[in-house]
Amino acid sequence: MRADTLQPSQEKVVAYGRQVYDIVNATKAEFEKVATESAASAQEYLNAAVASVAKSAPAGGENVVALWQSAVATANNAFESVQKAARQAVEVSEANFNAATGVEAAAKPTRSKRAAA
Repeated sequence: MRADTLQPSQEKVVAYGRQVYDIVNATKAEFEKVATESAASAQEYLNAAVASVAKSAPAGGENVVALWQSAVATANNAFESVQKAARQAVEVSEANFNAATGVEAAAKPTRSKRAAA
């Protein structure tokens, strides 16, 4: 009898968790889209600035321009690495959430069979 009374509560918790997950996932996607667009825009601006400086650099300033270009490339690579790590963390979280809700869903028939017996 207890299993029958707890079953609706468990289903509500799982449904609520899925709704929260969907909201968080949609928000994450929107933030990722905005961040990617902003980063691309900033990168284009910075590359244009470096190209402009390279064109108007005085003789002998090539080393400074090359150093600046190297710093920009390093910053871009670091940003891409952080984005990749963040995506992997989200994928792991999603997998863990799906596994947890999958375990809950798999446990439901077992509980209902026990309750019926």
